[in-house]
Amino acid sequence: MKSEDSVIRRMPKSRPNFAGFRKFGRKDLRTDVVIQDNDGWEVPLESVNLSASGMFVESKFLFEIGDEHILIFSSPHTGECFRITARVVRVEEGEADVRVDPAEPLVPGMAYEFKTDDPRALEELRGSLGG
Repeated sequence: MKSEDSVIRRMPKSRPNFAGFRKFGRKDLRTDVVIQDNDGWEVPLESVNLSASGMFVESKFLFEIGDEHILIFSSPHTGECFRITARVVRVEEGEADVRVDPAEPLVPGMAYEFKTDDPRALEELRGSLGG
């Protein structure tokens, strides 16, 4: 059987899990995050999840991929405040995820990748996530 003859025989019953492809695992985390742009404007939002390499924030107002901002939030365990430069790497508009049957709504928002070389901040995030 040739690979082009392959057929997907059923739809997955749950959302795909990409944990094996990620450098760091994600942790569900609902916490306040302030997004600060280069002009000093601040937008209060809420995070959905957090990893040692980035964060997904829920928002109906969406920035562009590649935009850099400062994310201001507290550590999930110590309460220590972080100010981390991050870049938008993915934007979700909130459409239905048709990769699963039945389709599930996606949370609108943005995935940020942390762009910091502060080893203390990264180590604190990894420690608080158990990774």
